[in-house]
Amino acid sequence: DVGYLEEVANWIFNNFGDDEVKLAVAIIWVSAIASALIDNIPFTAAMIPVIFSITEASNGALSAEPLLWALAMGAGFGGNATPIGSSANVMTVAISERSPYPITTAEWVRAGFPVMLITCVVASIFMFIFMEFVFLIGIFSFIHKSLSAVSFSTTSSSHRGIPDECASLSCLPHGVGCTRTLFTMWFGIKSI
Repeated sequence: DVGYLEEVANWIFNNFGDDEVKLAVAIIWVSAIASALIDNIPFTAAMIPVIFSITEASNGALSAEPLLWALAMGAGFGGNATPIGSSANVMTVAISERSPYPITTAEWVRAGFPVMLITCVVASIFMFIFMEFVFLIGIFSFIHKSLSAVSFSTTSSSHRGIPDECASLSCLPHGVGCTRTLFTMWFGIKSI
């Protein structure tokens, strides 16, 4: 029921909504725990509109992209914890029941729960680093814009190697698009 998810989302937003990094990390952990208890695909499908309602409630202060990545990482990694966490886990246990040594829930949790914890810690660290990187791009863009204003340059910022959408602080709330553009420009990566 999406009503319960909206209550969870409101609790997350009320407790962690003041900081986008804390909010993303909270979404990683809440979705991981929920995906360990229920199948991760229906949980993720139900949470997507909730994520968009959180970003709409922030009046443009939050971007949906990092929160959707947090949901994807948390749901994917959380599904590893229990046999019912994902459809693949259910199939694996069902196939193992045909063998002389079926996988029990206790055995699965003994192996899967530590994997979930480790991967969620790594995802949290990644989210912190990624969000700081997006913030730094905004700072560098601000400095670049300030220096361009001082030098009274009339050329477009994209002619100097910086995409126009990254030449102001307007890329801060929607930094993922700016980051994608900069990655493509600097490293030649076409899809991130």
